[in-house]
Amino acid sequence: MMKKIIRNGHSFNINVEGYERFWDRFENETWELDTTAVFDKYIDKNTAYLDIGAWIGPTLFYAAELAGKCFAVEADPIAFKRLDENLKLNSSEDWFSNVELINKAISDKAGVINFGSQGQGGDSMSSILWGDFDTSWQVPTINAHQLIEQIKDGSNRFFVKIDIEGGEFTMLSSLKNFFELENATIYLSLHNIYLKRSLKLKYKHLNFIKRFFKIRSEFAATYRELFNCLPNNKVCWMNGQKLDQSSWVFFNIWLFCKPPKEKKYRDILMVPKN
Repeated sequence: MMKKIIRNGHSFNINVEGYERFWDRFENETWELDTTAVFDKYIDKNTAYLDIGAWIGPTLFYAAELAGKCFAVEADPIAFKRLDENLKLNSSEDWFSNVELINKAISDKAGVINFGSQGQGGDSMSSILWGDFDTSWQVPTINAHQLIEQIKDGSNRFFVKIDIEGGEFTMLSSLKNFFELENATIYLSLHNIYLKRSLKLKYKHLNFIKRFFKIRSEFAATYRELFNCLPNNKVCWMNGQKLDQSSWVFFNIWLFCKPPKEKKYRDILMVPKN
């Protein structure tokens, strides 16, 4: 069922079947109000937009009305099918020809990787973390360098949105290439609940005490690696405040497996200093 979705004066056509509640939340601005505010501030017609983890298209189509060129990466084949369908519903829009879809997963490993879902697929929860789950697929890969070369063609200002359902913690060395990209604003979603869940599965064979310390030690080490990957040429913000890397923050991360004042999900915004 096709419906014109409108938010903040931007509109696009969508097949809402099966996702009616989500699109109602999107239109009513009860879904990720901060995200579209960031898009409105940092994306314009001089910007090449890269959406890593595009799902069925909410952020992609919103950005398409703002940006000069858009690239969208989605590995989940069920989500990608709906994403492609939704794009075609907008074939009469001026921005239609400026959007390129890529049905691959980001990885340093060439060829194919296992990619799975905690649910049935197409539900926004697919990730490299769940590659051995019952609902899983083998998907082709693309590496960070290849993607950067694509988006740099004819553009010198960039916005990269990364929302890959916990997969971000498994490929920090690869994502660092995006973090360090000149003239690029980065919007990285962190799914701490999924990282902790994957560590629980990894260490489920241990007794409670060993599992408790293993999970927290690896969780904190992963966050240390993340912070070490953050670029020096950008100002980094979390929850509207400059990123705090104090000992207190890391103690909180170790003890609770989340930063202080945590929400269910959290974003880091990296803005060029100049």
